[in-house]
Amino acid sequence: MCIRDSFNKIIMAFSGLCKESVEMEKLAHDKYYPPLSIYGELHIDQVPTDGDVEMHLSNCFDLFSEISGFVQHLNRVVRNFVQQLASLYSNSKAATSMDTFKSVHLPTVMTAFGRVLGILITLDEIITQNECIGKSWNAYKKMMFVINRDPERFSVEEESLRSVERLLKEYERTLIGNDACGGILLENAVNQNFEVEGLLQARGNKVFLGEILHSLKSTADHFTEVLGSGKETDERERLVGCMGLYVLYRRLADDTEKPEKKLYQQLWELQKKIPVHLLFGNAVWVLPDFLCRHAPLGVSVNPKDVVKARIEFLTKDDKNFITHVQHLYLRVCSWMVRMESDWNSHPNSFDILSFRVQHLLRGVMLGRQIGITLKQALMLHLFHPNIHIPQENVSSLAQCAEMMKSVQFMFHRKSQMIGDSLPHLVRQLAASIQQIARAAKSRFEERYRLNDPSTFDRLAAMELIERVLDGAVTASRVTILRLALSVARMDSKDGGVMTKEEVPFLLQKVKDLEQLCGLSDVLQRVSNCDFMYWCRSLNPAYFQQVLNNPERGQKLQYLVAAIQDTARLLSKAKHQSADEFVMKYRQLLESQLDSEIINPLCREVENDLRMHTHMINSQANATGQITGQTVAVTNLRDLSRIFTLRPIRLFDKVIDVAGRVGHYLDQTFYNLNTVAPHDWKIYTQMRNLAREKYGLDLTEVHLPSATLEQGLDMLEIMRNIHKFVQAYVYNLNNQHFIERHSEHKHLHTISIRHIANSIRTHGTGVMSTTVNFVYQFLTRKYAVFSQFLFDDEIASRLVRDIQYFNNYDEPYYPYERAVKFNEDIWKLGKSGGQSYLDRFRMLISEMGNALGFVRMVRSGGLQFLSGAIKFVPDLDNIEKFDAICEGEKLSAETISAAANMDEAIGHLTKNFAEGSDYFKKLVHVFEKMLNVGDQDHLSNFWISVPPLCLNYVNYITGMKERLSSSGKPGGKPTCYTDDGFAIGLAFTLRVLNQWDQFDSLHWFNSGRKNGSVAQHFKLDAQLLEKRHQDKGERNKLSREEFEHRMKLNRRSTLEMELLGFAISSARVFFLEKPK
Repeated sequence: MCIRDSFNKIIMAFSGLCKESVEMEKLAHDKYYPPLSIYGELHIDQVPTDGDVEMHLSNCFDLFSEISGFVQHLNRVVRNFVQQLASLYSNSKAATSMDTFKSVHLPTVMTAFGRVLGILITLDEIITQNECIGKSWNAYKKMMFVINRDPERFSVEEESLRSVERLLKEYERTLIGNDACGGILLENAVNQNFEVEGLLQARGNKVFLGEILHSLKSTADHFTEVLGSGKETDERERLVGCMGLYVLYRRLADDTEKPEKKLYQQLWELQKKIPVHLLFGNAVWVLPDFLCRHAPLGVSVNPKDVVKARIEFLTKDDKNFITHVQHLYLRVCSWMVRMESDWNSHPNSFDILSFRVQHLLRGVMLGRQIGITLKQALMLHLFHPNIHIPQENVSSLAQCAEMMKSVQFMFHRKSQMIGDSLPHLVRQLAASIQQIARAAKSRFEERYRLNDPSTFDRLAAMELIERVLDGAVTASRVTILRLALSVARMDSKDGGVMTKEEVPFLLQKVKDLEQLCGLSDVLQRVSNCDFMYWCRSLNPAYFQQVLNNPERGQKLQYLVAAIQDTARLLSKAKHQSADEFVMKYRQLLESQLDSEIINPLCREVENDLRMHTHMINSQANATGQITGQTVAVTNLRDLSRIFTLRPIRLFDKVIDVAGRVGHYLDQTFYNLNTVAPHDWKIYTQMRNLAREKYGLDLTEVHLPSATLEQGLDMLEIMRNIHKFVQAYVYNLNNQHFIERHSEHKHLHTISIRHIANSIRTHGTGVMSTTVNFVYQFLTRKYAVFSQFLFDDEIASRLVRDIQYFNNYDEPYYPYERAVKFNEDIWKLGKSGGQSYLDRFRMLISEMGNALGFVRMVRSGGLQFLSGAIKFVPDLDNIEKFDAICEGEKLSAETISAAANMDEAIGHLTKNFAEGSDYFKKLVHVFEKMLNVGDQDHLSNFWISVPPLCLNYVNYITGMKERLSSSGKPGGKPTCYTDDGFAIGLAFTLRVLNQWDQFDSLHWFNSGRKNGSVAQHFKLDAQLLEKRHQDKGERNKLSREEFEHRMKLNRRSTLEMELLGFAISSARVFFLEKPK
């Protein structure tokens, strides 16, 4: 490729090192910076526990091992840079083959060298500023000390323990530093031994040190001129590497040359333009702190008070922040308009490619400047948390994030066009550079002698410039191009190849070419907003600004995209599960969007629609007509622009703001319309207004026709079955439920007609769902049922009663034993004025009410089916409509419709003829559930039925006595029926297979002469008559007391008989084969 082998080797060596520095920087950004920055962070709602810090460090041992190897490789690269440059710029007279390069400056190599040192500085700052790393490290060392004292206690092998301790010491030496203080990576790199005895001298090499000093001075002059101006590009990133190069220079020249005060002061003063610089994540680099820590110099500096100067800069920046952001906003708008309109047109068609290059690079520059503005403002406030962000600046901060993403999205939208044009743009730039190089080469060949060694190097460089651009232009070729240009453009006193006018033009072309070759990487780095994770407390304020300024609604997608950039950062966490990090952060953002934008938007739109509709209707009522004038309702903002926003992508979800608000309004209008059906017209007006004013297409509420006695909805009863069975009582004969107690003057009732209406509304599928809910309810109640019978006091009493009955002379259960059972249970204690047997009886009644509801659902379903099937004339002979249509040769659509009709009629006919025996299914399920080995204590339930019946009689008698005195609202609960107890009792005896045992008690058998319930009441009545006629004063009953107790006796006798009839009726429901 070139004439001289030495020139070729030098170019290859330095281009390889430059490429290595770029690859190392990319590797650090992608693999090592993110997990170190996020280390120690907890999930959004995670509560720290003991052992977390030690576990975090143990999870990151592989990471630290990789970083340690990475740092060692960087140290080797640093040593290679120093040795290559020291060999090139050497005092040795033997190096005649490199005389040409002693008058050549290599800024590209120095920039690449600074890039490597900048990686070490960034790692240093991330480790130092992340306090969690130091805490975890010290806690882990303490844990290792405890384990080391007694390894056997913790089941740890000594060899493994020694291996871990060696790793800890190695990482402390190369990464963390003593006491986990950090800040040793750069020092270890610059304090290496760069000397090669007899071959190479780095320290004391004045030529080499002079070249570094020249590079530092020229770079410092450039930074002083460019930083903070509109020409700034990547100077802030390069400044970090330049300062690392300055520290290396101070170490190498420490014994031979005194540091220049002017250069130090010039570098120190750069903090006036860049007080802080965000390296990665939340790691902030502060220039004066860095100099004081690594390269202090006792000279007078300006500013002296660094903190004061930084606060003054922050105050000034806050004051001018809004103006500066507005200026950037205008520039971005102008650039985006041109990107949309002027991409394919230009006054001079020959310059259209040059225009495209400038336009693309202007977008990158704008994105970089916006990022600098946003990062600098946020990081200064994070650095000085006592100085709060002005409220008026919050909107501008959000606007900066929006602009960064809008630039990125513009490149994305134009990606196809850019992809088509990019090869031509690169080719044009390459041709321009080649044209200048050829002209310069021709002039040089005419002016200079070819026998001069330096002439050959210059010609080789010019030839290299031409040939390196002949093929595909890559980043490596651009690096070689820069190195060749450094050789070709020597100072004029040494015989420069190019003119002063050509040099800046050519350098600009090369810079443009370099940016175009890495356009996607540069754009990704410029528009990355993952640093906003550490400012996530501002997210609600950002969202509030969008709601307060609806005209910015279209930019919400950009703001959300900027905030969710942190997903890439969180996904690389090593100390905890990265997937859970991302999921929790997504949930946080979604909840913030709901609470700050969507929910307030829903309420505000609803209020606006209500107020607008109310004022229109009020105007119509007052004037008798609706005028065409616009009604000024309130001072509400114009929210319609928010609803034109396209759905927002939030991680793996899509959030449609208009859709969510529309769903809220649909749900609200439907629910309120069902409560007040007479307001249907108002809600129709509100829907139309929402469509006209906000562009929201709401769903029409097609409420079905309903009767005035619709009653409670079946779905509402099903969802609240546990409350329903407590608040209502069931009547077995009339099949209806009556409300037990109400604060009003009327009680609600539910009959078969109401259930049929609900089935007509919701369809027959709701019947099976209802039975499923009842099954789940009964399962929970039988768990309580089992606990009651398992109680020692209850179980022992039941066993004693069984033994007593088995040894009793008569074949019936005595009434006195049931009375004694109630008295004994009452003595065990009360809860809410009720005995445990009262609560047990209520439990059985609630289960019976649930079963009664199932019976009513089945009856309501049959009534609905009978009403639907009544239009079929003959259920035994139903014509097939599809066959008739086929015979008439009708269309395929008509035949398909006829088949659907046949299927619907067949479904109705089958359900009407067969029905569904839900009781049989429930008996089958619970019979298997309750008759198992661990439910043996349920086998004694049958002996508790007589006491329960007596308890029920006392309860229902008291309820009926209150009927005459409970006319006032809010009185005590009362009822005249409660057949749920009979159904629950019959069902329980059936599923437990205890009907035979209960029948052996002969409790309701009126045919027995002695000991029956009826006989007991009869004897009690005779005793009362005798005491009333007794002439003695001691036991004699007064007339009023006698009549009251006789009335109570007759009522108890009647209620016991009615209960027997109810249980006998309910028993029929659960027979396998009803007799």
